[in-house]
Amino acid sequence: MISRCTQESSPNFKYYGGRGIVVCSRWREFPKFKEDMFESYLRHSLIHGEGNTTIDRIDVDGDYTPNNTQWATYKKQSSNTRLRSSNTSGHTGVSRYRNTDRWRSRITIDGKEVSLGVYENKEDAIKARKEAELKYWGTE
Repeated sequence: MISRCTQESSPNFKYYGGRGIVVCSRWREFPKFKEDMFESYLRHSLIHGEGNTTIDRIDVDGDYTPNNTQWATYKKQSSNTRLRSSNTSGHTGVSRYRNTDRWRSRITIDGKEVSLGVYENKEDAIKARKEAELKYWGTE
């Protein structure tokens, strides 16, 4: 968390520190981070497993702070992503299809892209995406 926000040599720095994401000064000292987050970590990992408990920012454009950080499963975290700069639909996984008036909907499951279909209108493509999110990711 700290290295990807502070070290330009970190492979993911461009997605965090390079975008201005910072770790609050309190959490630069691990004992204070532990004081704020350990109990919620224990609760989450008891339910979802240690290997499926990862730190997640609630607002993907916000900093790592006590009010903007939670523990999440990898599935949950994959649904909390920012839109790509090339996105024209305003919704993750929905894009205009090959210079036509049709819309493509897709979702990534276990690292593999799953096509949800091509639709005549954007609203149907968004609906398909939301239904797939519920099917594959559910709620926690």
